[in-house]
Amino acid sequence: MPVKPPLQRPHAPVARGTFSATVNGHPFITHRLSAMACLRPGRSDPTTCRIWKILATGTVRRHRTMIGLFIDQTVQPGSYNLLRNEQITVIYHLTPTRMAKIYHSRDLQQGNLTLLGCDAAAGALHGNFEFAVPTKDFHVTDGLFDLVCDLNAEEHPAIRSADAP
Repeated sequence: MPVKPPLQRPHAPVARGTFSATVNGHPFITHRLSAMACLRPGRSDPTTCRIWKILATGTVRRHRTMIGLFIDQTVQPGSYNLLRNEQITVIYHLTPTRMAKIYHSRDLQQGNLTLLGCDAAAGALHGNFEFAVPTKDFHVTDGLFDLVCDLNAEEHPAIRSADAP
């Protein structure tokens, strides 16, 4: 019987640029950053439903952490409230030793994203963000991103975020 090669986990394209944030006063240390232009899951019209998908994986106090930003490509530079925003979604995922904590935009009690610049032709984005759930004593502050998204990424279904907008 032929030996099957081991399954390889698909990875999103690695982005060029920087991503940083502070979580409850502790630095988010970025280990992997991916950014791409892709279709918004669940939508069929590619001309009106394209997003910038930014996934930063790293650690906060040695705990595996992921921050995802999903920004509609129609969003122009400016400041945006993240509460109940149909064009911008944020996901925070912390995997401590026992039970994961996941916060989604719909859970937020405070939040703002400022898109300082966007060159859609080059896929270049830069801005800052902060969001919080004060009743859970959870705050992400000093969020910064300055990166170039992969414009030609063919998103593999296995890396599509189930909670993505």
